[in-house]
Amino acid sequence: MAKLAKKLLEAKESLKKGDFESAIKTAELIMEEVKGKGGKEDLNARLRMIEAKIFSAKTLGITIENAEQKINEIKAAIKEGKTEEGSEIADALENEIESAFKETIGKKISIADSLVHDAKDIGINVEKAEENILVAKDALAKGEYIEAYRYAEEAQRIIDEIKTVSKKVAERIKEAQNRIREAESIRADVRNAKIVLDRAIEALKTNRTKEAMELADKCLEVVEKSEESKVKRVIGDFVKMIEKSKKTGMDTSLAENLIHQSENALERKDYKRALSLAMQSEAELEKAELQKDIAEKAIETLKKKVEEAKKKGISLEDVVAAINRAEGAADAGAYIKAFEYTMEGSEKLQDIMNVHDKIIQEMEELNMKLKEARENQIEVLEASELATRAKSALSSGDIIAARKLMESALKSLDKSLLEHVDDIIGYAEAKIKYAKKRGENVSEPEAALKEAKRIKDKDPSKALRLANGARGMIDSMKVDTSFVDRAYGINFEISKAKKYGVDVASAEKLLKEAIEKAEENPEEANEILSKSGEEIKRITGQLTPKLELEIKADALEKGKWKGAILAITNKGNAPVKDVHVEVMGDIEVEGMKDIEELGKGSTAELPVKIMARNEGEIKVEGLLTAKRTFDGKEFEFTSEETLKTKEKVKATVQPQEVTAENPEKCAFCNGKIKPGMQMVVCGKCGATYHVPCSRRVGKCKVCGTSLVPEEKPKVVRKKLALKLG
Repeated sequence: MAKLAKKLLEAKESLKKGDFESAIKTAELIMEEVKGKGGKEDLNARLRMIEAKIFSAKTLGITIENAEQKINEIKAAIKEGKTEEGSEIADALENEIESAFKETIGKKISIADSLVHDAKDIGINVEKAEENILVAKDALAKGEYIEAYRYAEEAQRIIDEIKTVSKKVAERIKEAQNRIREAESIRADVRNAKIVLDRAIEALKTNRTKEAMELADKCLEVVEKSEESKVKRVIGDFVKMIEKSKKTGMDTSLAENLIHQSENALERKDYKRALSLAMQSEAELEKAELQKDIAEKAIETLKKKVEEAKKKGISLEDVVAAINRAEGAADAGAYIKAFEYTMEGSEKLQDIMNVHDKIIQEMEELNMKLKEARENQIEVLEASELATRAKSALSSGDIIAARKLMESALKSLDKSLLEHVDDIIGYAEAKIKYAKKRGENVSEPEAALKEAKRIKDKDPSKALRLANGARGMIDSMKVDTSFVDRAYGINFEISKAKKYGVDVASAEKLLKEAIEKAEENPEEANEILSKSGEEIKRITGQLTPKLELEIKADALEKGKWKGAILAITNKGNAPVKDVHVEVMGDIEVEGMKDIEELGKGSTAELPVKIMARNEGEIKVEGLLTAKRTFDGKEFEFTSEETLKTKEKVKATVQPQEVTAENPEKCAFCNGKIKPGMQMVVCGKCGATYHVPCSRRVGKCKVCGTSLVPEEKPKVVRKKLALKLG
């Protein structure tokens, strides 16, 4: 074993010196001796060989993963006498080492192969390198790894030596070849360039490197001129197309932007990019024209639908806003976005129309019930106000609020109807009782009244008809029920006043006293009843409405219609109906409507349009007329307001041409403005532009302010000649 270890050290020394052949021969001798041994000595010998192989691998730059760990495992197996286990680890490690040698040397040969192919592509003679690669491949196949590695390295060295002589020329020729291919991709005329390139390649093959370099440079010049000529011609054609499209009123800003970028690319000599951008400009023109047509038709269709909806009194602020956004996007050339906004508006319109039509139907049914209630002298002020507010909410597009208000109106109507039914039933009961005392047969009206009481909660309308029918039967008996009729009328007035929060205790007291004396002293009872009637008239006479008008509007502009709200508030202590508003002054108003009912403390808002006839402050006078709800008495109110028109603001700040200190973005072409570059800054909004872009666009894309500075008047200074004496 000592001899084997000594030989192994000799092999390692040979490897360190680069004497691969001696190292291999020594290793082979060690292996032959190892094969003749067994047990621990055999495994120890293998371990030394494996260590030698690992050392060789490191010398060639090959890393064996976990090699040290596995060596330690083999040593441990030898120490513990587990030779079989140690042999298995050794087998696996040797396989791993061999695979690493094959992979590394294989890559080395592949790299050499690739270098040979590259050299041959440009006409360099590399026969000697090819022979070395063949030897390396053969050695690798036989497992002679050091030999294979040496020949692969030699092939690389040969090629590197050849390239040292002709590398720059070859690279320039390769560059010319690539440039010709790029020029062909944009359909530039490269026939002359190819002729020059062929001459350059021929010169390189015959080692005329100086001539080859000059011809390669000449080829690049010819190609560049061909590309430049092609791109300039295409850009010129598309500029003419853009100018023609602009005359039709089409937004060509996107196409112009692309042409501008194309011209910048041309200046940078990026011809492929320049041509691509120019072609995109043409496509953008065609696309913009189609998108423009689709967007405009969609906007026009939606506008017509909105106009039809407005005729029905529907407020479509969200839909109109969508149309405005669509028109704004179309004006900016964003036709796809314009179409999306239009579709969004169409969906909103359809939803609103569907719900609106349903609520309109429900409102018609509610109005019929309200009309019927009024005909029956039922107090429905609260229900009417809720119905009016529901209508207003519907007009403003607030469908949810409209539905809730209608539900509240129906509940209020049902409540008022039930209260009225109870009053009529009480009235009928009093008449029946009065007739019965006079000896009349009241069985039929009593039966009708009994049925009315039974069904009043389920069907108040039918119950009301039955109660009124019972009253009619008593009236047909020609029984004098004038006291009852008068008492009911006064009680009705008292009930209405109580609903408005009026203190009617004095009238109620007199009414109660009159009813109590009706049997024992009819004459005195009538006198007290008259006093009760006079008292309720006196009390209700103190109920007066007080209407005030407020015009809610932003600053007006002369000759332009602006949306506004007329807010009418009842600050009095009595409700009114049939409210009519007139606005007088130096303005025009559209959309005025009467208000059916307005309770005390309530405010009604009328959406209208206002247009000022003049500028400055405008004095406006409002005239309001209304009828007191419970008796129809007419009232008139006036109010005064001062409205202002918007002043026209003129931009006075000049655009400035300055040097960019930080990276900026051009508002026209969206390109970068690098620090140190000259740029133009909008004097009004501060938007930044390349200097050429500012001249091209003329006006700021953000705020519309001119980007061309006004010329200052020249000051002519004259010398004064003073004559003395």
